[in-house]
Amino acid sequence: MKSAIFQFADTSIHFAASLEILRSEYLKNNEVYYCNWGQRTLRPTRMAKSWVSLNGKTPKHIKKLISVCAPTVKLSDQLDFDEKLVKDTVIKFSSQLKHITDVAKLFTLNVQGIKPGTAVANELVSLVHDRDLNVQLYSDLVVSFIRSYLAIYFSTRDYILKNKIELVYVYNGRFLHERAVRDAALSLNCKCLLFETLRNRYQIREEGFHDRINNQKIMMDVWEISKLDLTKKIMIGSKWFEGLRGSKNQFNTGTKYNFATDKDFFVYYCSSDEEMVGFWDQWTEPLGNQYDCILKLIDIFAAQDDYQLLIKFHPSLLRKPNNVISKMYSIPVKKNSSLITCDMGFSTYDLLEKSIGTITIGSTIGVESAFYNKPVLLLADAKYDQLNLADKAENWDEVMEWIRQAKHFDSQEVERRKINSCIFGFYYDQAGINFSYTDLIETKVSGAYNAVFFLGRRIAENKITIIYRKLLFKFLGRNLLRFFKI
Repeated sequence: MKSAIFQFADTSIHFAASLEILRSEYLKNNEVYYCNWGQRTLRPTRMAKSWVSLNGKTPKHIKKLISVCAPTVKLSDQLDFDEKLVKDTVIKFSSQLKHITDVAKLFTLNVQGIKPGTAVANELVSLVHDRDLNVQLYSDLVVSFIRSYLAIYFSTRDYILKNKIELVYVYNGRFLHERAVRDAALSLNCKCLLFETLRNRYQIREEGFHDRINNQKIMMDVWEISKLDLTKKIMIGSKWFEGLRGSKNQFNTGTKYNFATDKDFFVYYCSSDEEMVGFWDQWTEPLGNQYDCILKLIDIFAAQDDYQLLIKFHPSLLRKPNNVISKMYSIPVKKNSSLITCDMGFSTYDLLEKSIGTITIGSTIGVESAFYNKPVLLLADAKYDQLNLADKAENWDEVMEWIRQAKHFDSQEVERRKINSCIFGFYYDQAGINFSYTDLIETKVSGAYNAVFFLGRRIAENKITIIYRKLLFKFLGRNLLRFFKI
C-alpha cells in the first residue's frame, strides 16, 4: 500500500506522533510518503512555528529524523498546484463572501463541492478571539485563508493522483490546512485517517475528533470495554479532576475563598466559546449565543426572589479584544444578579461548592460540577451532553423549571451523575495508543507533554537555532498582523 502523511504541525509531540505512524507504516512494508508542508503554506499556520525558515525548506535535522524513522520514505516540502485554478476559485468564493457578515454563515461557502467554510471560520475566530465579529471587516483576511486552503487542497489532490496514494494521514483535521488535506483526499475517495495527541498517547480515527456525539460514544466505549472494576475506574477518572484543581491548571481558578451572599445562588460559568465554531453539523445553540443567554438568565432571576445568579467570567476573556472585554464587563445586571469578573480573584471551586447548581453553555466546569455533586444545566450542545451527567434545556420554560427544582435534586441521581462524570476523566487517562519509539516529558501545564527523543535521537535542534526560529516566527507573524490590521 502507498500511504502518505501530510504534516503541518511541528510542535515536538505532534511531530513525534507523525513519526510513530510513519514508522508503523514503514514496518508494514508499505511505500511511505511524508509531506512536510507547514512552511510552504500561503498563510503561516499557528501550529507551524518551530521549523520556520526564510527558504521554507525542512531543516536538515528534521530530515534526518524522518529518514532514520523510514529509510525508504519519499519526503516532500514543496507545493505543486495550478495557480490560475486557485486564483479563479478564490474569485468565485469572494463573490459569495460579499453576502456574508455572520461567522456562522461561512459554512455556506461552496464552489463545485469545495467547502472551506468551517475551517476558515475556526481559523478566523481563533485569531481574532471574537465569534460575534462582522466577517466583512476581515474580508481580506478571510480571502487569504481561502487562498491558502485552496493551495493545499489542489496540491494534495495532485500529489495523491500523481503518486497513486491509497491512504492519507493528517493531524487533527479541523485546522485550515489539515482540513484542506482531508477534504481533498475524500474528494478522490482516498481513505483518510486523522491522528491527534492525548496527553502522553495518540489516537487515530477515520471519523475525526470533532463530532461531539461520536467523541462521547468513544468515551463510553473506553469505559465499558475496560476490564477494570467500577471502583478502580472511578478512582482513575477522579484523578483528572484532581489535576484540574492543581497548580498546573493553565487557567487561574482564583485564590479567594471568602465569597458570601445572603441568598442561595447559582453560578453561570462563561465558556471560552470559540471552541464551538466549526462544529455546526453536530453543535447547536437552541437558546441563542452565550451573551443572549446571559441576558435572559438575568431577567429570569430578576423576576424571582429566592436565588441569586453569579456570572463567572472565563479567565481566557482577558485574551480577547478590548471590545469583547468591554461588552462582557458592561453586561446590564439587574436585581439578584452579579458579575464575577476576572480581576476579583474568587476561587472557581469555592463558588462551585457553595452554590446550588451550575448553569453553562458548554464550559468543562459542567463536568467538574457533576463530579463535585452539583446539578448542572446546559443551555446548548456540549462535548459531554451525551454522558448523562447534566440536564440540557430546549426552551426557557425548562430553564425556569430546572432552577425551581435544582435545590431538591435527588441525592441518588446526583451520585449517579458523579460516576458518569468519571467517564470523561477516565477517557483522558486511558484512551489512545502509547508512543513506542518516543521519549516524552510532562510540561508545567497539566496534561501537556513534549517529545524529547525519537529512536534515541534528540528531536529539538540546538538552542541557538531554536531562538533564531522563534524570532523569525515573531517577525513574520507581527508583520502579517500589521498587514491585516489586527
